[in-house]
Amino acid sequence: MDKLFAFLKLVRFPNLVMLVLVQVITVICFYPSFSLKWSIAISFTTILIAAGGYVINDIQDFELDKLNKNIITIFSKNDLIKTYKILIIISLISSVYISTLTSFDFIIWFLIPIIVLWLYAYFFSKYKLIGNIIISLLVAESILIIIFFLNYHQDFLPNSNYTLLQYSLLAFWFNYIREIVKDIEDIEGDNAFERKTIPILFGLNKTKIYVAILFKIALIFIWFSGFYISFIWLKVIFTILISIVLFLLFKAKQKQDFKNLSLQIKLIMLLGLLSPLLFYFS
Repeated sequence: MDKLFAFLKLVRFPNLVMLVLVQVITVICFYPSFSLKWSIAISFTTILIAAGGYVINDIQDFELDKLNKNIITIFSKNDLIKTYKILIIISLISSVYISTLTSFDFIIWFLIPIIVLWLYAYFFSKYKLIGNIIISLLVAESILIIIFFLNYHQDFLPNSNYTLLQYSLLAFWFNYIREIVKDIEDIEGDNAFERKTIPILFGLNKTKIYVAILFKIALIFIWFSGFYISFIWLKVIFTILISIVLFLLFKAKQKQDFKNLSLQIKLIMLLGLLSPLLFYFS
């Protein structure tokens, strides 16, 4: 049982649940005629790839995570390598299966995140100015893959595409903000391993200002973009939650403060990703 919980922690199970939830919401709210069989197949493959990405990142950051106290001690490095190979092999088999029943060209939308996550672990994680953007783009890609799939099936629904693009942009933006806050949390370990992160390059105060600017842009987008978040009360809730996070951000000093902020940003992100359901069922 301990190994099971450790494995779920290793693959960031809550993040995988959020990923599946986002894809389910995408189908329900934007493409309700989408086949349940294909929805399950794509989500299954996506979470395997994402889990593999988390594991290979932990392989590369094994010593760094010890310093940042993020390491799961029940697993050895060899255990992580074996786990990564199993996850990727299964995800590749699933990718090929989906692609052979649609168009084999479609496999590229699974291969891209596999390759990019490997490159992130072994190269871009050292240069997080670029790495954070790449990871956030992959979050958006997990939503847009539904559009790509429908395009191959000639079941494109143009009226939904613009809204879905905005939905994926919101996912990208909040994830990018959270990645920067996580870099502040891990500044000690990143500095020791000479990682190029925004907090290390520009300092804590400038990074806080940068995060505040990103949040303000997010609020402008929510209020004025004509996005599906059409309920005024929901816009007000976003404004209040973001204002609280910004207040806590400028007060934060300790590692635990930024860890709590990262969780709060994830909750705001979750609210944003769930919000199409309010619009759909209203």
